[in-house]
Amino acid sequence: MPEQEEIKQTNPVGADVLLTGATGFLGKVVLYELLRRRESLGVEKVRVLIRGNGSGTAASRFDTDVAGKPCFTGLDPDWRNYAEPVDCDLSAPGAGIADVQRESLANSVTHIINCAASVQFELPIQDAAQANVTTALEMLELAQSCRSLSRFVNVSTAYVTPHRDDGRPVAEELAPLPHDASDLYEGILRGEIDEAKLLAETGHPNTYTLTKCIAEHLLCERKGDAPLALVRPSVIASSLRQPFPGWIDSPAAFALFAANIGAGRMHVVVARPNSRLDVIPCDAVADRLIDAAFKPVRMNGSPATPILHAVAGPDNSPDIRTCVSAMEKYFQRNPDTRKVSRDLYASVRYVGPDGPLYRLNHWLHHERSATSRRIPGRFACDLGAVCVS
Repeated sequence: MPEQEEIKQTNPVGADVLLTGATGFLGKVVLYELLRRRESLGVEKVRVLIRGNGSGTAASRFDTDVAGKPCFTGLDPDWRNYAEPVDCDLSAPGAGIADVQRESLANSVTHIINCAASVQFELPIQDAAQANVTTALEMLELAQSCRSLSRFVNVSTAYVTPHRDDGRPVAEELAPLPHDASDLYEGILRGEIDEAKLLAETGHPNTYTLTKCIAEHLLCERKGDAPLALVRPSVIASSLRQPFPGWIDSPAAFALFAANIGAGRMHVVVARPNSRLDVIPCDAVADRLIDAAFKPVRMNGSPATPILHAVAGPDNSPDIRTCVSAMEKYFQRNPDTRKVSRDLYASVRYVGPDGPLYRLNHWLHHERSATSRRIPGRFACDLGAVCVS
């Protein structure tokens, strides 16, 4: 890689941070860490963008979906004084923020951390583009209006680069696309793109990684003078230390996989057993995001956008078989005691490729059991790319 140089960055006293995605798993931990480290970071206020719904405003959703969660119980009792919910709709023009509020943010915000996204891997491509591209571009437009902005950090994914089997590391640079990113994005929104054909052409396994890749390109192309940084986490798992060891608050992706094994509902896994699974604690990702926002960033060449991986790396990534075995043993020692799962037992009977043996085990351990029919019975692992920072 080219020789790296350091960007000089000064953190203002009384930093005013705008955070999106705080109702999600990662966003909650980022908010917790911003408040826990408030004095050392110089944070005066965290503006939390939240979309209201039919039952309430951003403030009411913040009370129920964020502040009421156990991860915040370890903070100082007055922590709510430093967090302000703001009504928004990130996929709407102007991010759905009222004009007066938007002007106030433009005058005060010094840092933006955009954690908002949809981690549903199988969203139709138009919906995924709205959730992962449109929202990022709306946040970029807001960032460009902020008069004292030190950094705009956007959360991407380590898997914007499709999995390769050649053993080469994945560089911290934009992953190639077969067509112009703007053309792809506009064609997707117009409904002119064949989803299956485009996924096959790019090598992406799902619309989530593809739209995150498109978002990276468009943010870099359109950033202008905005101090943009991209952070690419790998597979986010429970916290290592903060807010407390083992904390997790997610019903999707890797958390769902672990929960189904722990609840005794998943006994068969479709995967390449020796593939390595790069799993990173949620609080490690939160620290990476906050460092990208508040510390000097090292990057390749002065005009480029810093792209930073938040990954465990090859030396710290277990293979699939080891990962599954560790979860199985943990939940056997610490069984799920909920009434719905009390008589079930964590036991993985098959880890391997699709085929007759998988189908036999799936029938034996899933289809014959009424308690297991709510899960798909397979977990497709194609996350073997090695990312380095």
